[in-house]
Amino acid sequence: MTEQNADTDLADLVNNKVAEFIELERAFACNGFMGMEYFTLLVELDVLHVDAPEPTDEVGAYIGDERISQGYLYVPEEKHVQLLEAAIENREAFELLKHVIGRQLMARDPLTPILSLAAGSIILGVYKGPRSFSAKKRAKNGFRDGAIILLMMLLVDTFSLRPTQNAERSRKTEPSASELISLAYKKHGRHEVTTRAVREVWGNNKKRAQIERRIKASGGLGRLTIVPRTSAVRPA
Repeated sequence: MTEQNADTDLADLVNNKVAEFIELERAFACNGFMGMEYFTLLVELDVLHVDAPEPTDEVGAYIGDERISQGYLYVPEEKHVQLLEAAIENREAFELLKHVIGRQLMARDPLTPILSLAAGSIILGVYKGPRSFSAKKRAKNGFRDGAIILLMMLLVDTFSLRPTQNAERSRKTEPSASELISLAYKKHGRHEVTTRAVREVWGNNKKRAQIERRIKASGGLGRLTIVPRTSAVRPA
């Protein structure tokens, strides 16, 4: 396996992961969920974007919510207790909980016992959630920045890539993590994610610490991790 082929395979892995994050970013934003806190919930709760079912009768047409046609966010059952616990402390998690319950009901998916209990408490007004959001001002690019930090961590830790280029290199021998991420975003039309922009996000220690805390709290990355294939591992 040549180094060039290894670079290509690694670039494909990053490109696929960026595509997944962009889809999730759009799904979250479509429902008004913006900011770093929502990305950390994605990491902690292993949130998925599920395609919406086709309307089966006049009920769907009557509701007329365009967001339904774009799918909905889904939290795996094994994470429901964690979601409920987070919703008690965190307004963003509470909003996500309401979304998950509402969309599953509208899709006619049965609720788990935990979600049923939460739904009843919310509808009856027993529980109204925390009053304020975690962040006073939710950054427009917070979700994207969280994805960039996570991708940088994976590439640096799993593949031992340099985070950025440095002045000591007289010629390119392999792409840096920031270059791979920037190229992947540009392939999907996100030209504002330049290599410099990635470096600036990566250099934000506060944001990095926030992602690291959630990864530690969730016990790992689950499906969000990038698993190196044999063909993508660089020769020693």
